[in-house]
Amino acid sequence: MKRFLRFFFFVLFSLALVHMVSAEEGEIDAPRLYKKKCRKCHDTDGSGTTPAGKKLKVKDYTKAEVQAEFTDEEAAKAIREGIKDDDGEDLMDPYPDFTDEEIKALVELVRSFAPAE
Repeated sequence: MKRFLRFFFFVLFSLALVHMVSAEEGEIDAPRLYKKKCRKCHDTDGSGTTPAGKKLKVKDYTKAEVQAEFTDEEAAKAIREGIKDDDGEDLMDPYPDFTDEEIKALVELVRSFAPAE
């Protein structure tokens, strides 16, 4: 039993160490983050055609002309601070706990939704 427990803790420690090294190397899984936090409104492809996206009238980020309307910095600010309507109600939740690297990766992912011109 002791041997099993030692092996179990060794494996657990090894997995934790691998996870820490991966995080330190800057590996950001933007698609996973997008799926978890953004897809509900913006849809998998960024078109905004989900029921929630239609209700909130989110923009269709698969269109180059829509993407030309904002800079990367504006997109990053929207992710970090959220978006409010004229009455101050949240249209998009803020994500102040996202790292700069996570936000940059999300902006790059959103940019990839529109075809290159």
